[in-house]
Amino acid sequence: MIVRMVPGERSPAVPSIPYDAADLANTRFAISPLGHLVHGVQGSACSGRSGLRQQWWRTARRHVPAGSERLVALLNADPSRLPAWSLPPAMDGVLEPTLDQELERLESLGPYETPGLMDAVRALFRACMADDWPDIRRRLRADLGHRTETMLSGGPTAVLRGLHPAMTWQDGRLVVTGTASGLRRHPGGSGLRLMPCAFGRDGLHPVMDAGDHPILIYSALPQEAPAPARGRDLLVVLLGAGRARALRALAGSPASTSELARRLGVS
Repeated sequence: MIVRMVPGERSPAVPSIPYDAADLANTRFAISPLGHLVHGVQGSACSGRSGLRQQWWRTARRHVPAGSERLVALLNADPSRLPAWSLPPAMDGVLEPTLDQELERLESLGPYETPGLMDAVRALFRACMADDWPDIRRRLRADLGHRTETMLSGGPTAVLRGLHPAMTWQDGRLVVTGTASGLRRHPGGSGLRLMPCAFGRDGLHPVMDAGDHPILIYSALPQEAPAPARGRDLLVVLLGAGRARALRALAGSPASTSELARRLGVS
Protein backbone atom coordinates (compact mmCIF):
# COMPACT_ATOMS: atom_id res chain seq x y z
CA MET A 1 0.00 0.00 0.00
CA ILE A 2 1.39 3.38 -0.97
CA VAL A 3 -0.12 6.54 0.45
CA ARG A 4 0.98 10.12 0.76
CA MET A 5 1.66 10.69 4.44
CA VAL A 6 1.60 13.90 6.42
CA PRO A 7 4.32 14.03 9.12
CA GLY A 8 2.92 12.82 12.44
CA GLU A 9 -0.29 11.55 10.86
CA ARG A 10 -1.53 8.05 11.52
CA SER A 11 -3.12 6.03 8.75
CA PRO A 12 -6.00 3.98 10.16
CA ALA A 13 -7.39 1.07 8.20
CA VAL A 14 -10.74 2.40 6.96
CA PRO A 15 -12.87 -0.26 5.24
CA SER A 16 -15.18 2.26 3.57
CA ILE A 17 -15.67 5.95 2.81
CA PRO A 18 -18.69 7.99 1.76
CA TYR A 19 -18.94 8.07 -2.02
CA ASP A 20 -22.13 9.82 -3.02
CA ALA A 21 -23.81 10.79 -6.28
CA ALA A 22 -21.52 13.80 -6.77
CA ASP A 23 -18.45 11.56 -6.41
CA LEU A 24 -19.85 9.07 -8.91
CA ALA A 25 -20.59 11.86 -11.37
CA ASN A 26 -17.04 13.24 -11.05
CA THR A 27 -15.19 9.92 -11.26
CA ARG A 28 -12.58 10.23 -14.00
CA PHE A 29 -9.96 8.10 -15.69
CA ALA A 30 -6.44 9.24 -16.50
CA ILE A 31 -3.25 7.82 -17.98
CA SER A 32 -0.01 8.97 -16.38
CA PRO A 33 3.47 8.60 -17.92
CA LEU A 34 4.96 9.92 -14.66
CA GLY A 35 3.06 7.35 -12.64
CA HIS A 36 4.34 4.53 -14.82
CA LEU A 37 7.91 5.75 -14.71
CA VAL A 38 7.81 5.93 -10.92
CA HIS A 39 6.03 2.60 -10.53
CA GLY A 40 8.45 0.94 -12.93
CA VAL A 41 11.59 2.27 -11.24
CA GLN A 42 10.46 1.75 -7.65
CA GLY A 43 10.86 -1.81 -6.41
CA SER A 44 7.61 -1.97 -4.45
CA ALA A 45 5.94 -5.23 -3.49
CA CYS A 46 3.31 -4.59 -6.14
CA SER A 47 5.66 -3.90 -9.06
CA GLY A 48 7.98 -6.69 -7.94
CA ARG A 49 5.27 -9.23 -8.75
CA SER A 50 4.67 -7.89 -12.24
CA GLY A 51 6.35 -9.91 -14.96
CA LEU A 52 6.00 -7.05 -17.43
CA ARG A 53 7.65 -4.61 -15.04
CA GLN A 54 10.49 -7.02 -14.29
CA GLN A 55 11.13 -7.58 -17.99
CA TRP A 56 11.09 -3.83 -18.66
CA TRP A 57 13.35 -2.94 -15.71
CA ARG A 58 15.97 -5.58 -16.56
CA THR A 59 16.66 -3.66 -19.75
CA ALA A 60 15.84 -0.12 -18.61
CA ARG A 61 18.08 -0.15 -15.54
CA ARG A 62 21.14 -0.42 -17.81
CA HIS A 63 20.20 2.92 -19.41
CA VAL A 64 19.69 5.02 -16.25
CA PRO A 65 21.65 8.25 -16.88
CA ALA A 66 24.19 9.31 -14.28
CA GLY A 67 22.19 12.43 -13.47
CA SER A 68 19.15 10.31 -12.52
CA GLU A 69 20.85 7.73 -10.30
CA ARG A 70 20.08 9.74 -7.16
CA LEU A 71 16.44 9.93 -8.23
CA VAL A 72 16.26 6.13 -8.49
CA ALA A 73 17.81 5.85 -5.04
CA LEU A 74 15.26 8.30 -3.59
CA LEU A 75 12.35 6.31 -5.01
CA ASN A 76 13.70 3.09 -3.55
CA ALA A 77 14.67 4.45 -0.15
CA ASP A 78 11.27 3.32 1.15
CA PRO A 79 9.41 1.16 -1.41
CA SER A 80 6.24 1.29 0.72
CA ARG A 81 5.80 5.02 0.10
CA LEU A 82 6.06 7.56 -2.66
CA PRO A 83 7.46 11.09 -2.19
CA ALA A 84 4.92 13.87 -2.74
CA TRP A 85 6.77 15.09 -5.86
CA SER A 86 6.29 11.72 -7.57
CA LEU A 87 2.48 11.66 -7.31
CA PRO A 88 0.78 12.27 -10.66
CA PRO A 89 -0.73 15.77 -10.42
CA ALA A 90 -4.35 16.59 -11.14
CA MET A 91 -4.85 17.57 -14.79
CA ASP A 92 -8.47 18.62 -15.06
CA GLY A 93 -10.02 17.74 -18.39
CA VAL A 94 -6.91 15.91 -19.64
CA LEU A 95 -7.11 12.15 -20.12
CA GLU A 96 -3.55 11.61 -21.31
CA PRO A 97 -1.18 14.36 -20.17
CA THR A 98 2.34 14.30 -21.49
CA LEU A 99 5.24 13.92 -19.09
CA ASP A 100 6.14 17.57 -19.62
CA GLN A 101 2.59 18.65 -18.74
CA GLU A 102 2.72 16.64 -15.53
CA LEU A 103 6.13 17.97 -14.56
CA GLU A 104 5.20 21.57 -15.34
CA ARG A 105 2.21 21.17 -13.04
CA LEU A 106 4.42 19.71 -10.29
CA GLU A 107 6.94 22.52 -10.74
CA SER A 108 4.15 25.04 -10.17
CA LEU A 109 3.43 23.35 -6.84
CA GLY A 110 7.10 23.37 -5.71
CA PRO A 111 9.76 24.23 -4.78
CA TYR A 112 11.32 20.90 -3.85
CA GLU A 113 14.29 20.18 -1.64
CA THR A 114 16.28 18.26 -4.25
CA PRO A 115 17.87 20.58 -6.88
CA GLY A 116 17.33 19.59 -10.50
CA LEU A 117 14.67 17.04 -9.57
CA MET A 118 12.37 17.54 -12.56
CA ASP A 119 15.28 17.57 -15.01
CA ALA A 120 16.39 14.22 -13.59
CA VAL A 121 12.87 12.83 -14.09
CA ARG A 122 12.84 14.03 -17.70
CA ALA A 123 16.24 12.48 -18.39
CA LEU A 124 15.19 9.19 -16.79
CA PHE A 125 12.03 9.01 -18.90
CA ARG A 126 13.88 9.79 -22.13
CA ALA A 127 16.56 7.18 -21.45
CA CYS A 128 14.43 4.38 -20.02
CA MET A 129 10.77 4.67 -20.99
CA ALA A 130 10.22 6.94 -23.99
CA ASP A 131 10.78 4.16 -26.53
CA ASP A 132 8.47 1.74 -24.72
CA TRP A 133 5.74 4.22 -23.81
CA PRO A 134 3.70 3.76 -27.04
CA ASP A 135 3.36 0.01 -26.33
CA ILE A 136 2.49 0.63 -22.67
CA ARG A 137 -0.03 3.28 -23.69
CA ARG A 138 -1.74 0.81 -26.04
CA ARG A 139 -2.21 -1.59 -23.12
CA LEU A 140 -3.74 1.17 -21.03
CA ARG A 141 -5.98 2.31 -23.87
CA ALA A 142 -7.26 -1.26 -24.27
CA ASP A 143 -8.14 -1.32 -20.57
CA LEU A 144 -9.99 1.99 -20.84
CA GLY A 145 -11.93 0.60 -23.79
CA HIS A 146 -13.14 -2.24 -21.58
CA ARG A 147 -14.11 0.20 -18.80
CA THR A 148 -16.03 2.32 -21.32
CA GLU A 149 -18.08 -0.69 -22.40
CA THR A 150 -18.80 -1.46 -18.74
CA MET A 151 -19.89 2.13 -18.17
CA LEU A 152 -22.27 2.03 -21.12
CA SER A 153 -23.80 -1.29 -20.12
CA GLY A 154 -23.78 -1.07 -16.33
CA GLY A 155 -23.09 2.51 -15.25
CA PRO A 156 -20.42 3.97 -12.94
CA THR A 157 -21.09 1.61 -10.02
CA ALA A 158 -20.38 -1.36 -12.30
CA VAL A 159 -17.08 0.25 -13.30
CA LEU A 160 -16.01 0.65 -9.66
CA ARG A 161 -17.03 -2.90 -8.78
CA GLY A 162 -15.13 -4.24 -11.77
CA LEU A 163 -11.76 -2.79 -10.79
CA HIS A 164 -11.07 -5.40 -8.11
CA PRO A 165 -13.02 -8.14 -6.26
CA ALA A 166 -12.18 -6.46 -2.94
CA MET A 167 -13.91 -3.20 -3.88
CA THR A 168 -17.60 -2.48 -4.19
CA TRP A 169 -20.04 0.43 -3.99
CA GLN A 170 -23.18 0.15 -1.92
CA ASP A 171 -25.54 2.48 -0.10
CA GLY A 172 -23.53 5.57 -0.98
CA ARG A 173 -20.22 4.18 0.27
CA LEU A 174 -17.11 2.85 -1.44
CA VAL A 175 -16.04 -0.31 0.38
CA VAL A 176 -12.51 -1.67 0.05
CA THR A 177 -11.64 -4.76 2.06
CA GLY A 178 -8.59 -6.90 2.76
CA THR A 179 -5.12 -5.87 1.61
CA ALA A 180 -6.61 -3.35 -0.80
CA SER A 181 -7.91 -1.15 2.02
CA GLY A 182 -6.41 2.32 2.39
CA LEU A 183 -8.98 4.89 1.33
CA ARG A 184 -8.73 7.45 4.10
CA ARG A 185 -11.20 10.24 3.48
CA HIS A 186 -14.29 11.31 1.60
CA PRO A 187 -13.36 12.85 -1.76
CA GLY A 188 -15.89 15.57 -0.96
CA GLY A 189 -17.75 15.34 -4.25
CA SER A 190 -14.61 15.52 -6.42
CA GLY A 191 -14.65 11.77 -7.06
CA LEU A 192 -11.62 9.60 -7.70
CA ARG A 193 -9.14 9.70 -10.57
CA LEU A 194 -8.84 6.09 -11.68
CA MET A 195 -5.47 5.27 -13.26
CA PRO A 196 -4.78 1.92 -14.94
CA CYS A 197 -1.28 0.59 -14.36
CA ALA A 198 0.52 -1.88 -16.60
CA PHE A 199 3.20 -2.53 -13.95
CA GLY A 200 1.03 -3.96 -11.16
CA ARG A 201 -0.17 -7.37 -10.03
CA ASP A 202 -2.40 -6.64 -7.02
CA GLY A 203 -5.45 -5.64 -9.03
CA LEU A 204 -6.00 -2.65 -6.76
CA HIS A 205 -2.56 -1.65 -5.56
CA PRO A 206 -1.69 1.88 -4.48
CA VAL A 207 -4.41 4.11 -3.14
CA MET A 208 -2.81 7.55 -2.98
CA ASP A 209 -4.15 10.65 -1.32
CA ALA A 210 -3.10 13.48 -3.62
CA GLY A 211 -4.46 16.69 -2.15
CA ASP A 212 -7.93 17.57 -3.39
CA HIS A 213 -7.89 14.93 -6.12
CA PRO A 214 -7.56 11.41 -4.65
CA ILE A 215 -6.05 8.85 -7.01
CA LEU A 216 -6.92 5.17 -7.16
CA ILE A 217 -4.43 3.14 -9.19
CA TYR A 218 -5.53 -0.29 -10.32
CA SER A 219 -3.92 -3.01 -12.40
CA ALA A 220 -4.80 -2.80 -16.07
CA LEU A 221 -6.37 -5.88 -17.58
CA PRO A 222 -3.68 -8.34 -18.71
CA GLN A 223 -3.04 -8.77 -22.39
CA GLU A 224 -1.51 -11.79 -23.99
CA ALA A 225 1.50 -10.87 -26.08
CA PRO A 226 1.54 -12.59 -29.48
CA ALA A 227 4.26 -15.19 -29.69
CA PRO A 228 6.91 -14.59 -32.40
CA ALA A 229 6.88 -17.02 -35.28
CA ARG A 230 10.31 -18.43 -34.51
CA GLY A 231 11.35 -18.19 -30.91
CA ARG A 232 12.11 -14.98 -29.08
CA ASP A 233 13.35 -11.77 -30.69
CA LEU A 234 16.69 -11.48 -28.94
CA LEU A 235 17.26 -7.91 -30.11
CA VAL A 236 14.01 -6.84 -28.48
CA VAL A 237 14.93 -8.73 -25.31
CA LEU A 238 18.32 -7.02 -25.15
CA LEU A 239 17.38 -3.49 -26.21
CA GLY A 240 13.63 -3.11 -25.86
CA ALA A 241 11.07 -2.86 -28.66
CA GLY A 242 11.62 0.82 -29.48
CA ARG A 243 15.41 0.66 -29.68
CA ALA A 244 15.26 -2.57 -31.70
CA ARG A 245 13.01 -0.88 -34.29
CA ALA A 246 15.34 2.10 -34.52
CA LEU A 247 18.42 -0.10 -34.94
CA ARG A 248 16.79 -2.14 -37.69
CA ALA A 249 15.65 1.04 -39.44
CA LEU A 250 19.31 2.12 -39.59
CA ALA A 251 20.52 -1.21 -40.95
CA GLY A 252 22.29 -0.73 -44.26
CA SER A 253 22.42 3.07 -44.26
CA PRO A 254 22.83 5.83 -41.65
CA ALA A 255 20.15 8.48 -41.24
CA SER A 256 19.61 11.85 -39.61
CA THR A 257 17.15 12.16 -36.75
CA SER A 258 14.41 13.47 -39.07
CA GLU A 259 15.04 10.72 -41.62
CA LEU A 260 14.96 8.05 -38.91
CA ALA A 261 11.65 9.43 -37.67
CA ARG A 262 10.26 9.23 -41.22
CA ARG A 263 11.39 5.59 -41.56
CA LEU A 264 9.74 4.72 -38.26
CA GLY A 265 6.57 6.60 -39.13
CA VAL A 266 6.72 8.93 -36.12
CA SER A 267 6.76 12.71 -35.86
